[in-house]
Amino acid sequence: MVTLTRSSSFGQPRYGTFAWSGDVAATWQVLRDQIPAALNLSITAQPYWTFDIGGFFVRRDPTAWFWDGDFDDGVADLGYRELYVRWLQVGAFLPMFRSHGTDTPREPWRFGEAGEPFYDAIVAAIELRASLLPYIYALAASAHFEGLPLLRHVGFEAPTGTN
Repeated sequence: MVTLTRSSSFGQPRYGTFAWSGDVAATWQVLRDQIPAALNLSITAQPYWTFDIGGFFVRRDPTAWFWDGDFDDGVADLGYRELYVRWLQVGAFLPMFRSHGTDTPREPWRFGEAGEPFYDAIVAAIELRASLLPYIYALAASAHFEGLPLLRHVGFEAPTGTN
């Protein structure tokens, strides 16, 4: 069993938890913010972290402060299609690869068909993820047996800063 939680505390990984960034808005700034959020959490001994690929809230709803996406036309918006592809490309390297959200479809065929740029980029990101699974599984074993994080801050890999 795995628990997906938007909060974390020391020692929580022993209970099979994945932390995730919560129901975030579909904006370029939010996507940018996900990388430091992931790395910062990883240095707290929480090895598993993910986000909602594509952002949870795609559209903007003025009646709800948290419903703050930038793409009112959802998947029909070329800007959202590009953001979604970039989110998938980043997500391919995370411990959990999860496209999730509300207010717009996220199935690959909703972005076009084979031979079209967004569809092909989505398929390529999914194939990249599949090719990384042996590596991700090896990192998960390192997390379990050695306590090493799956996502590693540059200071973890090069603590002296000389590399």
